[in-house]
Amino acid sequence: MNIDENFFNAKTAKQNPETIDEILTKNEKVLFRSKPKKSAHIAEAFFNMLPFVIIWLLFDGFAIFMIISNGIGENAPGPFTIFIIGFFMLHLMPVWIWIYGIIKATAGYKNIEYVFTDKRIIIREGIFKLQFVVIKYNTIKKLDLKKSFSDKLIGVGDIEIKYNDNQSAMIYDIENPAFILNKLREITSESKLQIEYPSQIKPETTEEKLQNKHKVQLYKCPNCGANRRKGEDECTYCGYNYPKY
Repeated sequence: MNIDENFFNAKTAKQNPETIDEILTKNEKVLFRSKPKKSAHIAEAFFNMLPFVIIWLLFDGFAIFMIISNGIGENAPGPFTIFIIGFFMLHLMPVWIWIYGIIKATAGYKNIEYVFTDKRIIIREGIFKLQFVVIKYNTIKKLDLKKSFSDKLIGVGDIEIKYNDNQSAMIYDIENPAFILNKLREITSESKLQIEYPSQIKPETTEEKLQNKHKVQLYKCPNCGANRRKGEDECTYCGYNYPKY
């Protein structure tokens, strides 16, 4: 970090960063960089609400067909025709929402990026205006893996991150989601330990305890220098009798 007379000068600072690299600190190390798998990202938007949309279209399509086939409104005044058109435009709102979701997923894909550094998680997203979500590892409360039907078919998954008090963020449609989730849990635990024990010896993990439990302590024979186990009374190489303490 370069601290000088321009440090608090808003005019010299970049106001609207466009890439994640622009907001990284000088010594921050990027560990992982990814985007959602495009086919999965768009497919999820397409299949979301699809059964409901099909039923809705069939219902409204049948109603419109009956109105036209029976000649309802042929000789009706203009306001009635405008009312019917406006009614169905509003009644098809679930369809418009579904189409908007597909357009949003397609248009916004290029701006989505996920970066994990040695200090934090950074998520970039947005269509017309870029947004950056920054999550420090020590603020993470819970990490969960979620898979929709289309995710399972394509082989991707979503990771939900709950952090601070009631905040949450999503990492959508990444490959090897279970592996990435486990690595995030590891680095999150390590980050919390570094804060809790900044200058102390960290507590042993279960794996470390098992390794230390089965370690064999070896000592040097004072006569010939051969290795001996703790508790032995006589050197197996030179026959030297160890003194009793």
